[in-house]
Amino acid sequence: MKRIATLAALLIAGAAQSTLNPTYMNTGKIAGVLLGEAAGTQGFTGNFTFSLAGLPVGAVTLQAYLYASEFVFIPNATATFANTNLGNASAYSTDNTFWTYRWNVTNLVNGNAQYGAFIQGPMQLYGSALAVVYTHPTLPMATVGINDGAHELGENANTESGNTQFAGWQPGSGRLSVFTVGDDPAASGETVDFNSVNVGGPLNGNLGSHASLLNMGVNIQAGSNTVQMTTRGDWLGWQVAMLQVVPEPATLCALGLGALAMMRRKRA
Repeated sequence: MKRIATLAALLIAGAAQSTLNPTYMNTGKIAGVLLGEAAGTQGFTGNFTFSLAGLPVGAVTLQAYLYASEFVFIPNATATFANTNLGNASAYSTDNTFWTYRWNVTNLVNGNAQYGAFIQGPMQLYGSALAVVYTHPTLPMATVGINDGAHELGENANTESGNTQFAGWQPGSGRLSVFTVGDDPAASGETVDFNSVNVGGPLNGNLGSHASLLNMGVNIQAGSNTVQMTTRGDWLGWQVAMLQVVPEPATLCALGLGALAMMRRKRA
């Protein structure tokens, strides 16, 4: 069994009820990237190297988060990122035996580079993720959103689904990225659906041992959009989802006309 079960964990285990909640959303000449790494050790420590590439020269970081998690609760975790001690962090979200940690590293991400991270404390640390949202004048108008938290699925070795909502969006072609830990090929067949359309899966540890990152093209609809993850017996934890869209031309035109009208009213 890949997960170490303590008495306390067994007492609180049950059907997954949590979800990922909106943490960040912005619109402008922006883009986002979600990176993931497997821990390898599956123990109390993890060394990670995040390779950030493809950003325009001079891009400015708007928001960046470093993530970690565990399945057997230890009260806190410590992290070092880009040679900077981030200190202790308490779990910011929990779901049954799945506990998650997050550090704001916005001021430490400065363009394309290799960013090293060392995380210590969590028991059964399977992986870590880095979410970065940046801006540059050459980028098209876009919207980027990050939902994060703790969503444990399949802890009873049954088929189980969980979802998260992205609300307040303009329609257009987009990209969905999800990061999970604890997944492996032993019980395969996981799926990721976007507005009831299958867009990805399975989750078989594509980053290495027990951690996966999927990047999927999606068609974003106006208003609310639902991401649903289903596991068929694999016990895993879902921590982050990033969605980004470049609005359809008609929508962009409407936004431009609205901005022009506002400018004219201000001058009047």
